[in-house]
Amino acid sequence: MKSIFQYIESKIMQNGMLDPTFDIGKYKKNQADKPKVADGMIDFIIYSELDVELLKFLKMITKSLTDDTMYLTAKLLDDYFMKHAECRVLGTMDVYLQWVRENKNSFQAELIYKLGCSLMLTAYEIETVKLGVSLLTLFDYNEDEKIIEALEKLSLCEEFTMFTNIVFYNVKNGNDIRFRLAKKLKGFGKIVIVKSLQVENKIIEEWLLCYGCKNEIDNSYLALPIAEKIDLTRLASEKNLTNDEWIGFYEIVSALFDEESMQGISAYNNKNQLFAIILLKYSIWKIDIKYYDLLIKMREYCLKDGKYEATLKKINEIVESEATSDFLKLIIQKPKEMEIGIFVIKELNNMDFRLEVYKAYHENPKEYLNCVSYLLEAKKLREKVVKDWLKVFDLSVYVGEPQPIIQTTKEIFDLVLMIQNLEDYPNLGTEIVLAGLSSTTMYPRNAAIHTIEKWKIAKKNELSKEIMIALKELRKKEVIKSYKEQINKILGIKEDLSNYIEPAIRFNEDIAEEEDDDDQDYNYENEIYLDEEVNLFDGDISPLFRDVIVIRGENYYENGMVRQCIKQNKKYIAFVQGSQIMDEYNVIIKVDNDNNIVSLSCTCPCTENCKHEYAVLLYIREKYWPDDT
Repeated sequence: MKSIFQYIESKIMQNGMLDPTFDIGKYKKNQADKPKVADGMIDFIIYSELDVELLKFLKMITKSLTDDTMYLTAKLLDDYFMKHAECRVLGTMDVYLQWVRENKNSFQAELIYKLGCSLMLTAYEIETVKLGVSLLTLFDYNEDEKIIEALEKLSLCEEFTMFTNIVFYNVKNGNDIRFRLAKKLKGFGKIVIVKSLQVENKIIEEWLLCYGCKNEIDNSYLALPIAEKIDLTRLASEKNLTNDEWIGFYEIVSALFDEESMQGISAYNNKNQLFAIILLKYSIWKIDIKYYDLLIKMREYCLKDGKYEATLKKINEIVESEATSDFLKLIIQKPKEMEIGIFVIKELNNMDFRLEVYKAYHENPKEYLNCVSYLLEAKKLREKVVKDWLKVFDLSVYVGEPQPIIQTTKEIFDLVLMIQNLEDYPNLGTEIVLAGLSSTTMYPRNAAIHTIEKWKIAKKNELSKEIMIALKELRKKEVIKSYKEQINKILGIKEDLSNYIEPAIRFNEDIAEEEDDDDQDYNYENEIYLDEEVNLFDGDISPLFRDVIVIRGENYYENGMVRQCIKQNKKYIAFVQGSQIMDEYNVIIKVDNDNNIVSLSCTCPCTENCKHEYAVLLYIREKYWPDDT
């Protein structure tokens, strides 16, 4: 079996990111029967107390450390954390490191450094790796490029990013490393890295505005730090935001209003200026449904705060206007816009769009599923909404033996959403709820059980014969302990499940193939202006590059090497992963008013038009053409 670091290294793809099949969970040997949590979540959220027993053990092995016992020490630590599955080093780390500093004359610094490197690179236990990384915070090792590279690779697994991030404070180009990582991470690791990222130049500032806030955990974790780092109100007032900038601005501000997880708008010192800017930009942003979403969220905050009468008056003038009504009627015809549009429509009590929304839903239920809860509020539409849904969804595909499987396909989420929408309407769509009970995967069964619980309360313990039969049948087969307990409660059955052993929960994962990169870069650097006229979207770009560069550029594009791209009026700024994990290049494509290419530049060492530029040109054509031309 590979060490944790070797496993991470083997799963790094050509584009510098971890393969989707990567799963650090295989090293959590004693947690197979526990619900899966996001990598890094436990250390990020749950406070860890000092572990006196662990501290005593660490002191003991440190005192006895020699070159000859290095391997044995690493094995002892792995064994310790294997036996103490609930032990976490985070709460003990500061006290232990302080003890090492105070007793530095008793140890050879070189041995401590070697131990840290050894644990990081060879350990098989997650907490052992964290301990090794933490030991490296004691040293300044700017000359040790291999260890810095190893730390960057380790950071890609977000279970360790909180720890590696501290080490980067001792690295002279630590902020550059953070910026590279920020574009590759998606969860708690990104949150940690972005919070530590310093805005050293305009490129970082621009990236934070466009892409910095969005993450897979909760955007509100980063909204306030980013708004303060980049001075959001200044940026929004100084220029007309491009589409990329506007989307980023929307995500930041929207998350500021969502204060369930973290402080946001209430702690933002420039909120008065922000509110004023949002209202002043009406003439520019009024053609985007996201703008009205911000207005509704701003109105909700102002109502709660009670100090913004003038602001509330202006918001209501906009959202209650005939122009807004006409705009929303157009939005209803665009299913992709309705995820936000339905939220806005629900909040406008003076306007009823149910007939228009139902007409769109009736023609295409799958595209308008997010409108179901709104439509079900109208009693005369309820049976029709369910009937339309059943016409396009085949319930038989969900049915099977109950398994401890969490599946996250769109089809599963569609069924779960519909079952949840039926909670407040007893006996409506019974066949849909029954399909949830009969599902092989867990989410639909869970949703169906919760809906039936609500139906039972609403109907005062009266459930249909079909539901009762299905529950009794599922009770015999159900494998998830909490589900069995809920079913027993609904049926009024007492059963001792204290000794029930629940099987390990399994998760579906998409498979992505790894590809090797045997490419080599040229040793040049320059910005190249075009003599001939080549249009960014309609022109033939291949003659600008040598044939071998075209092939390599296509390979880069197809393998997702272009990280992200920001459009700034007549300039496109992109970030491209290089051949090595620590290589990342900035590509800038400048165009004129007619979208003819003015110049190409890349920070790679190439003096001719390079593969990174060609990959970015292909990326731009996919992302921005023809809508933004």
